[in-house]
Amino acid sequence: MKQKSAFRTLGACFLVLFLVFTLLILLVDVQPIGPKESAVGFATLNGALRERIGYRPFWEKLTDILGYAALLLVFVFAVTGLVQWISRKRFFAVDSGILLLGVFYAIVGVIYVLFDAFPLNFRPVLLTEELEASYPSSHTILAVFVFCSAGLYWHRVLKNKTLSTIILVALSVATILTVVGRFISGVHWATDIIGGILLSAGLVFLYGFLDALMAEQKKEIADGKSQP
Repeated sequence: MKQKSAFRTLGACFLVLFLVFTLLILLVDVQPIGPKESAVGFATLNGALRERIGYRPFWEKLTDILGYAALLLVFVFAVTGLVQWISRKRFFAVDSGILLLGVFYAIVGVIYVLFDAFPLNFRPVLLTEELEASYPSSHTILAVFVFCSAGLYWHRVLKNKTLSTIILVALSVATILTVVGRFISGVHWATDIIGGILLSAGLVFLYGFLDALMAEQKKEIADGKSQP
């Protein structure tokens, strides 16, 4: 119960922080320091870090691979849900945690489309001839949400605690590598990474709260049916 309440509070706090931070990016120290004189918020901080980091293609490629790994994990959950749907013959007989993951994956997709259509910042380097939206970092959002939410789900459903711990460690390493690697690759401003962390952390905690709530309600219904 305490964990569920903590998840709800943390989820709300991180999402509010993301909204406030996004507003500040539009207002604080906005200067044309990006490619083709594109404007960037927190320009002094972002510019100094860009000069120090530069562009590191190895880390860009590595984080691209980890991004594909996250998408593969999404596919695994989609197939798992489909198999459960077919075998149990009812859509809502699919595990509630997997259905909830599907909803959140859709939300992440909508967020990506919105920020790509209405960019707030552009990349500090030109990877193509055109400017590319960079805020918030989509790789960061994808890694943090997909890996961390998968860890929460498997921690709840797996009975083998050793296997659960191994999976959590592997997912944590993948998350950290993606976030840190994306930052030092130089293809994002520092604020892109921070914004991605705030948004994805909020979504992860919100998922954790709703997953725990739905699992608790399912258990109460099952206990009620088992009583004479």
